Amino acid sequence: MFRVLLSSLVCTMFLVAGVSAEDLLYHETLRGDLTDYSISIDDKQGNHEYTLTKTNDSAILSIERIVVDSSGDTREWEYRDFSKDLHISARRNGRMIQIEKRDGRRSINEECTIPDSSPWHQLFPFGMENFIVQGEKERAFWFIQPQNLALSSMKAVRGEEKLINRHGIMERATEVKISINNWLSRFWKGLYLLRSDDGRYLFYEGILRKNLARGTVELVKEQL
Repeated sequence: MFRVLLSSLVCTMFLVAGVSAEDLLYHETLRGDLTDYSISIDDKQGNHEYTLTKTNDSAILSIERIVVDSSGDTREWEYRDFSKDLHISARRNGRMIQIEKRDGRRSINEECTIPDSSPWHQLFPFGMENFIVQGEKERAFWFIQPQNLALSSMKAVRGEEKLINRHGIMERATEVKISINNWLSRFWKGLYLLRSDDGRYLFYEGILRKNLARGTVELVKEQL
């Protein structure tokens, strides 16, 4: 009970900026277990702020927040995993990312440098809408692994466009395959469907857990 109340308080702190411009609800399905992904998208001084709250059976599991600039590049990242008493915050300045990780009573401060001009997409495919809208075929980007704070190179590759039936509505969607951008891609890759008109994340199929279990994530509700 205390963890749920604490989680609710933290969630309120994350959303204190006001009513979100958009609210999205996704359902993650894994071996018959259902987890809700609630996403709020807010304007923040010309940037966009995405806040993802994961809940299972009314208990908040984690909260993750990113702030992206007009190009979709991550500028700030914050992540809380309540089951592990884990809190990570990071902020980008130029190509330098300053990271603070608190794991229980331990605190770690690190810096990493993005070695090239590729963007930082921490909560992909959120912030990658322009990948679809601008007609890009392939994009390399950077991602920080929460478990060890390692900076990893990722790659998004555009696939075919298809007409899908989503809750009785026909929509054009573009396949995007995201994988690790090296030989480790054989161990993880995910198939995403993004709406062709605006790049909205609609569906994911692939690995969802460290134990390599496969599942799906699907957008079930949009509210402006």
